[in-house]
Amino acid sequence: MAHKPVGKKSPVQLYEFDDLEEEADWVASDIKEREKSTWGKCAVLARTRRLLEQMVVALANREVPGYLAMRKDEFVCPALQWLHATLRLANARQDREQLRRVCKAFYTLEGVELNVRDIIAAAAAEEGDYLRAWRKAALESGDIAPKTKTLLSRSVQKLADQLDFWTFIEDSFKWFDGLSETSPEAEESFLEYKDEKAAWEELVKEIVGQYGRDQVTLHVLLQELDLRSKTQSPPKNAVRCFTIHGAKGMEFDHVYLIGLVEDQLPSWAAIKKGDKSREMQEERRNCFVAITRTQETLSMTYSKKVFGWAKGTSRFLKEMGLVA
Repeated sequence: MAHKPVGKKSPVQLYEFDDLEEEADWVASDIKEREKSTWGKCAVLARTRRLLEQMVVALANREVPGYLAMRKDEFVCPALQWLHATLRLANARQDREQLRRVCKAFYTLEGVELNVRDIIAAAAAEEGDYLRAWRKAALESGDIAPKTKTLLSRSVQKLADQLDFWTFIEDSFKWFDGLSETSPEAEESFLEYKDEKAAWEELVKEIVGQYGRDQVTLHVLLQELDLRSKTQSPPKNAVRCFTIHGAKGMEFDHVYLIGLVEDQLPSWAAIKKGDKSREMQEERRNCFVAITRTQETLSMTYSKKVFGWAKGTSRFLKEMGLVA
């Protein structure tokens, strides 16, 4: 391992390794040597998720909890997709995209296929209200389970008539819990349900804590949900591992920027376009974003070999005057 301090007693350090495994292990061991209470203030940044996956394994090997943090702007579990889209449709009754999402997620959950165009046509009799028209079409389909029918008859109706979204949310989760426990074919659809349910509950708790439950209207709830990542907070003292894109706007006490080699940062695609290309300029900005995420220390690392392939040192390190 080669070690190059950037200036005497500088908080910025540069390290060279023979291969990625050695690089990741050193980062994990360096974090392990810090006070345990500071682990959660450390972040490992990399250009790609694949590098971070290697880092999480290295942290686990050193008995340091690692958290692969990926910002998720939309829910991916069909249950949470249906809940979120139905609330959005309640807030904007002629939103065709939300109606499409409601129909798609409902088909995954209940196996009942409802045609978006037919519902929009039928909505003319409901003063253009897509939510009421969808509810009516679902009830008239004749193929829904008794518990689903109860949800549609009571909770969705309250949502449509009175904007009682709190009751609707509570009853929807009871419905989801029942589906996930009793439907064998739903196993694949509920792979991320527990995590996203926990994320939803955490987000709603934060929003209610900020405004007070009585001040949270449906519009406020949806607005705040749109602004927040749909992922759970990391476990206590876990080291967060972010792609550079995912770390934008964040700051950490101690940052480890790994994988500073050609084909990683900058990416192979940017190299192919050329050093003066728009893509390469974007990669330079990515590098700048990464090194400015730290508040106290920055450790930059690179290896001669990554994923079994020999790699050259990132040109950005050369441009910064850190390597020859």
